[in-house]
Amino acid sequence: MSTVEKIAWFFFSLTCVVVAFVQPYLFTLYGHQTDIYGGLLCAISLMAAIAAARTVGVTLKPSYLIISLVLLLLAMISAVSSSTPIGSSVRSFSLMSTGLAGFWCSQILLQSESGKRGFVWLCTAILTGYLAISLLTYFVWGKTIHYLIEPNPRTLINRILLLSLGPIAIITSRKPGKFLLGSLLLSLSYVALLLDAIGFSRFIHTMSIILLISWLLVSLFGRLTKLKLALLLLSGVIAILTAVYVFSPIQYRVQIIMNDTRTLYRLENYPFSWHIAKEYPITGIGLATPLGRFLWNYNLKLVRWPYPKLFPDMINQINSPDNTYLAFMIYLGLPFLLLYVFSLLVLLWKLLRIAWHPPPDIGIHPLAVLIPVVAAMMHFVDLDGRLYADINWFFHVVLGLIPAQITSGK
Repeated sequence: MSTVEKIAWFFFSLTCVVVAFVQPYLFTLYGHQTDIYGGLLCAISLMAAIAAARTVGVTLKPSYLIISLVLLLLAMISAVSSSTPIGSSVRSFSLMSTGLAGFWCSQILLQSESGKRGFVWLCTAILTGYLAISLLTYFVWGKTIHYLIEPNPRTLINRILLLSLGPIAIITSRKPGKFLLGSLLLSLSYVALLLDAIGFSRFIHTMSIILLISWLLVSLFGRLTKLKLALLLLSGVIAILTAVYVFSPIQYRVQIIMNDTRTLYRLENYPFSWHIAKEYPITGIGLATPLGRFLWNYNLKLVRWPYPKLFPDMINQINSPDNTYLAFMIYLGLPFLLLYVFSLLVLLWKLLRIAWHPPPDIGIHPLAVLIPVVAAMMHFVDLDGRLYADINWFFHVVLGLIPAQITSGK
């Protein structure tokens, strides 16, 4: 490995560790609720990877580059044409730098077998760190892990779903010792989420459904191999743990306290987001524009609200649809959303074609990439992850592994 490559790997690993363990709100730019410094670190990692690209000797597809540039251009147009050009430009930089840097760092640094193995063990090490912190804080101080690492438990859940690539890749290596290690770590990661979800029942429901659907699909599709049988057994264990939690007295007390207003809020955001998108279909409203400005001519569509002003109050306080796809539609416009989702679906379809019968020398099993990406995409329906540097970074790093998997599977 050349010196340039080592420097690129240093910044890549540093970025993974920093966005995984450092609270993003410690590094927000004054006057903007944006992790701008996380975006800068990702951009530096991208520049280091580009400098090492010639040394690494990877072949990059022009179609991926064109799509990346078009998405970047659409985000820039949305920012400068909005009513908040400065704030929207800052947030667009954070969004695009973390996403594009993650994808292209993965394209450049993780295409070799040694690079893939290094990333698998990096994900495994971060998950192990999460587990250790979770157990320590919960049983020693009575706190949960998100108090130290991430104020929003849902973003931590999404991050752990993406980092599960590590133990799933170890499980699919078909070596008995590694299989046991990966299974143990994956199960304990779920326990860590259970500990963190006490008092956050809606989060555990979302995450449980994601894991159950993902693993059941893998287990039941095609022939019942030992790997699929093991994943099916894991799904059964998760179903039992979830049932115990869901039917516990804690669950009912939490539901009474919550009064389910956040569910109503998310449902109301579908017609409200479309109401905004019809007015700004091409460029969107810009990432920093307050949603409350568009309430004046909107009529509530749900009749179960406790009182009419609750939704406007929540919109002004949260200022997010709590859904990544809706956020892209209203903030960046329909062309950005359609191109982005279309690109995701094309990559997933190509990966799915080789996932069930991968060649023996493929390195990381395609399912180890497919499951975290699909799980995160499903979770994005319940989470607005556009301005979280950690989620954007890890999601697009894992996504960037797909082209190499496709090439290896041919």
